[in-house]
Amino acid sequence: NRKLLNEGVANKNRPYNFYKKENLFKTSVLGFDELLTNFDTNLLSSNGITMKIDNKNDRLLFSNTSRTFTASLRLVGPSEDGSSILYSFRLNSWESRNNSIVNSARMDANIVLTTIEKAFLKCDYNALVERTFITDTKVSAHFF
Repeated sequence: NRKLLNEGVANKNRPYNFYKKENLFKTSVLGFDELLTNFDTNLLSSNGITMKIDNKNDRLLFSNTSRTFTASLRLVGPSEDGSSILYSFRLNSWESRNNSIVNSARMDANIVLTTIEKAFLKCDYNALVERTFITDTKVSAHFF
């Protein structure tokens, strides 16, 4: 993990609870074709992360080989004022222990989000991201 953080594959300054936030990207990138030309898919696959294109629902789906998380990057559409295109990235599910995400899921999700951020910046240097907490996360407590 330290090597991945030091090499910039994953963001070492990412907040501990980043997996509970939705990332709304505001950019000039018109579609996934343009974004994918700047995606480092070799980096993802070398870290055991798969990406699938879901054209029917305008999204990219991500998961790791240990199946500890799933995530999606969805094309939302034009912003209200029409000045940018919106994309939403969020973790859809993750394995947890003691009410916290397991390390393999946290690191792999960090790699995916870092890869997405870098791809957007390569396409559009002025891309912005807003992060807001997801309010529909479910946590269950086990007492026995």
